[in-house]
Amino acid sequence: MKLLLTILFVTMVAGCATAPTPPTIETHIATKAGVIYHTVGRNESFIWPVRGYVLAPFGSKVNNVINKGIDIKASEGSSVKAARSGKIVYCDSHLKGFGKTVIIDHGEGLQSVYSYNSDIMVSVGGKVAKAETIAKVGRTGRA
Repeated sequence: MKLLLTILFVTMVAGCATAPTPPTIETHIATKAGVIYHTVGRNESFIWPVRGYVLAPFGSKVNNVINKGIDIKASEGSSVKAARSGKIVYCDSHLKGFGKTVIIDHGEGLQSVYSYNSDIMVSVGGKVAKAETIAKVGRTGRA
């Protein structure tokens, strides 16, 4: 069965979450075949967290709302990898409408959010390396 995993890259500015400029994400997705690059500070690249088909790219309209993430169709139970190294700052199912969610703080004002998971393999406060398994793809009611 194919399911959704939503990835959201956010930048924290004065306590408010805002999405990075779309050209940065969209240009690199289109040209780097599966690798998302962000050139701030330590220059560590982002990788795709799961193999799958992009259903809704960053900035696209989904149900008349601008998508601030990347919706990826992937097989249920597939491993979800950390897109970049960082510290786990949230893992729970209390974000209404997102199911089991993991948020990684990558430093430099960058965080990534992984939603609709069936299992979470990490805990708050833990550190993860880029490409480390953090969760398993689950179901979403929107799929």
